[in-house]
Amino acid sequence: VQTTLRAPDGSMIIQRYVKPRGATPAIYRTTWRRTGAGTTVLISGLRMIKAGLPKGKNPEDYFCSNSTDLENNSVLPFRGGFGQQANNICGQVVDHVERMHPEARFDSFVGDFIKDDSNRFFMLQAKSFHCRKISPND
Repeated sequence: VQTTLRAPDGSMIIQRYVKPRGATPAIYRTTWRRTGAGTTVLISGLRMIKAGLPKGKNPEDYFCSNSTDLENNSVLPFRGGFGQQANNICGQVVDHVERMHPEARFDSFVGDFIKDDSNRFFMLQAKSFHCRKISPND
């Protein structure tokens, strides 16, 4: 980490492994919207982590949750305090970027989150967003 922090200016990513809460891999995908209510869905893998990895399978392909492999994953609406917290975090990201770049205006922002065994949550990534350029007087 110290070497990374002394690196020249530019983009960098610092990431750590977060063991997911529960018996199956899962992510929470939250959509923040400028107008209208935000939404959160739970994308959950159907394979039990403690069952182990079958011989010859790649762990990233076998255990990762995704929204396109519906045979091995489920996508369910999620309600509750965590969804609101995740929506607030997405809104804070949008507020920060818009303060740093006043010409940017977000209409939507989608973030992926994970919960750990202690019920803490972490933002994994900005999955997508819709942003437009505005004039300074808008």
